[in-house]
Amino acid sequence: MAALNNYNQLLGNYHYLHRHTTLTNNPEVWFIELTNYCNLSCPMCPHGIMKREIGFMEFSLFKKIIKQIKGSDNLLWLHQFGESLFHPELELFINYCTVNKIGIAISTNATVLDDDKSRMLLRSSVQRLVLCIDGHTKDTYEKLRLGGDYEKTKENVLNFLRIAKDYKRKDLLVQVQIIKIPGVVNEIEAFKKEWNVAGAHTFVKYCELWGNQTETIAKPFTVEPSCPSLNKKRYPCKELWYRGGVQWNGDFIVCCLDYNGESVAGNFSRDSLKEIWNSPAMLKLRREHIENNYSHPLCKKCTQWCGCEKDIYYPFSKIPVVIKRKLADFLKKKYLKMDNKRDKTKNEAKEPPQSKIAI
Repeated sequence: MAALNNYNQLLGNYHYLHRHTTLTNNPEVWFIELTNYCNLSCPMCPHGIMKREIGFMEFSLFKKIIKQIKGSDNLLWLHQFGESLFHPELELFINYCTVNKIGIAISTNATVLDDDKSRMLLRSSVQRLVLCIDGHTKDTYEKLRLGGDYEKTKENVLNFLRIAKDYKRKDLLVQVQIIKIPGVVNEIEAFKKEWNVAGAHTFVKYCELWGNQTETIAKPFTVEPSCPSLNKKRYPCKELWYRGGVQWNGDFIVCCLDYNGESVAGNFSRDSLKEIWNSPAMLKLRREHIENNYSHPLCKKCTQWCGCEKDIYYPFSKIPVVIKRKLADFLKKKYLKMDNKRDKTKNEAKEPPQSKIAI
């Protein structure tokens, strides 16, 4: 499975760096939204202005997706614009991924992370769990996590860490998250210290600006630099060559920032992965990016794109310098011998045949 995934990544790199529009790799489907329902109303999240219908993915649809994407994904996130712990069949979904040898990651606000859910996650094959507290004090937390209770959520996380000691899961990375936004920056070090003492890894996350689609999120929560690509020459976004995501109703969206589902390239209820990945919508958007046309509503204001210049020599350009030199020396010697042999053959052909004289 790992070899297949590595080959798939090589193909993705090749198509992107050569600027192809039609692809032979499969996308790394990096999230499947089990539900877009959430019990909180966080000001840095577009959930409150999302226009999509609230729903829960059916298991039959989930199986159909998993059968097509397995082998092309490093780590599958089972969430997006909702709280996955509210899905009534979450354990069934996770177990199906385990059977198909797909690594799983989940991010949760931990507000309903009780004993039963904690033990279910620890029994499962989940490899990464992000517990999003996002503030170090009650005041900060409850301003950011509207509808949440700081003491209860904190106790849920501490209780999970206590239970986790009994399971001794060396393959599970548990991270307690704080978000880097104005008003929270000065709490980060104290947050890290407290949770490290509690036995957890800490994760500092930059706030998503959601492609600057709305100023109500982008302006108040920007901390410079909000993205490594800021103030650089813009290149085609790699996501169009590597990744995609699936919303709870089966819609395949080309960008993880598309909270309203406006960049749909197909739907797994009716379309195959191959049809979606090279659909007219995907080909058009890749072509636009190659032509430096970023007029798509999700792209025109985005500062969180990820890309680089083209490389028509890939994958040979990635060969280490030492190997390149050895290869060059080998070829030089090989072709020098061939040239010498060719010259000798030519000279012999020019010399007149010597007559035989009988003695």
